[in-house]
Amino acid sequence: LDMAGVIVKDDKMQFAVSPLTQALQRLGDGKKVAFLDELDRLQPIAQPPIFQFLLERKINGYKSPNTYVLAAGNGQTCSYTFDLDAAMASRLCIMRVEPDVDEWLAWGATANIHHTILIAIVNGGIDLLNQHGTGEMKSAMKIADPRAWHNLSNALAGGFDPNNAAIFVGQNAAKAYRIWLNFDSDFSTQIKQVLAGKTLTGEYAPATLFGIYMAGAAQCNDYKAGDKFFPGAVEALGGERSYVVGRIMQLRMGGMEEVRKSPKLLKLHEEVYGEYAGTGGSK
Repeated sequence: LDMAGVIVKDDKMQFAVSPLTQALQRLGDGKKVAFLDELDRLQPIAQPPIFQFLLERKINGYKSPNTYVLAAGNGQTCSYTFDLDAAMASRLCIMRVEPDVDEWLAWGATANIHHTILIAIVNGGIDLLNQHGTGEMKSAMKIADPRAWHNLSNALAGGFDPNNAAIFVGQNAAKAYRIWLNFDSDFSTQIKQVLAGKTLTGEYAPATLFGIYMAGAAQCNDYKAGDKFFPGAVEALGGERSYVVGRIMQLRMGGMEEVRKSPKLLKLHEEVYGEYAGTGGSK
């Protein structure tokens, strides 16, 4: 926004009503919220009008009463950012917001995020969900963040070639993603078998077996499929690995509400989660 522009009227230069002030004035005298996005991208020379707005709720003498100000910005690890003036920063209550893997996965399952992405994020955690550019990764290089994964999922739904995931999430995240993409493709027959209730055993290396069941869990979307799939996963994997597989399956199925539809599945779910947590049963 042009926070402190000028106009020429009757051959005289004078301050203009800023677009922000005009928008707030149109809303009348009631309570309003002004949201200043990408505040850290504001060059120092343009910061004084924002400072005046924070202090007095006016710009160049044009008032915007009853206005609450919110702002958003990026962390210092991001490129093309400017430090806020210390006096301005002291007028703000600053909260740091970090993506939460569990919350994103729970949202992703209900938002139909592609199942191969869910597997990758469960396995990679915050390091894969929200990467920060440093050194050679900084500047214009593409990195993974929640928005990038969402965009990739939408592209996959439209027929995008997943081998080109780096276009959305960058080279580093794409390498990790391709591991689970390859599992989904190379072991498609075995995944169908475990979803149908077959238990795979020692003919596969433990890491391969784990990957097959993780890929299967990401395609398990209701309790009827879970009834067939999860007992075999527990038998084949045991312990922590079946806990992780159950977590993915629970997300894809829509949470505990879906699990509770099956007494058999609920009992097994409680046993697995309770054993892993050392409680003898889930809370």
